[in-house]
Amino acid sequence: MEAHTNPPAQETPELLYYTGHHAVVRRLEEKDVRSAFAMPTYLHMLQVCRPSIGLTAASVDDYLARLRFFRSLGQDYEVEMTVSRQQPDGSEEHLGYLIASGYDVVNQKVELAAGFYRGQGTRAAVEAMAWVVNSCFYSLKLHKLIFYVVPSQTASLRLMERLGLTPEAHLRDEIRLPDGSRSDLLRFALFEPQWRAAKSRWAVLRELPRSVD
Repeated sequence: MEAHTNPPAQETPELLYYTGHHAVVRRLEEKDVRSAFAMPTYLHMLQVCRPSIGLTAASVDDYLARLRFFRSLGQDYEVEMTVSRQQPDGSEEHLGYLIASGYDVVNQKVELAAGFYRGQGTRAAVEAMAWVVNSCFYSLKLHKLIFYVVPSQTASLRLMERLGLTPEAHLRDEIRLPDGSRSDLLRFALFEPQWRAAKSRWAVLRELPRSVD
């Protein structure tokens, strides 16, 4: 995906995707992966985005090897991002992850997953979601963007409903969670004509008052 940002001078531009009013979205780097594997809350949300981690990437080195492989392909087959909220003092508070995967060039579609362990429904989380959706449609010339949401992610479900996304499927026991239990997945879709009609709604949502975390 193309970067659409004017990064602060102290940042490394090629590692920074987006800096907005409330959110910072960066490419997932090795230090972020190591932090996730060292902190159960971080790792759990990364696993919500990528359930296969618990089965195929049991160690941090396994995950990093997989990350390097997809980046070696030189295309946007997998784009893994970390989301932070900008604080008044200039620091950043990590909120979670956004992952765009399953890029299908022929059928012009991408699958998008989000996992936030704090800040769900805040301006920062919504701004980050708005940016990644717009970037997918602008940069990849999509016809369809697919969202998978775990039923327990109530804030995400409210956002899907508010934006008028099309519910496509309720997948039973679709993913295996880190504790060995299984969870359903709900599938939603946003089509290019819907996205064009919804862009004004994304703009409004970006300026929503900050909700209570």
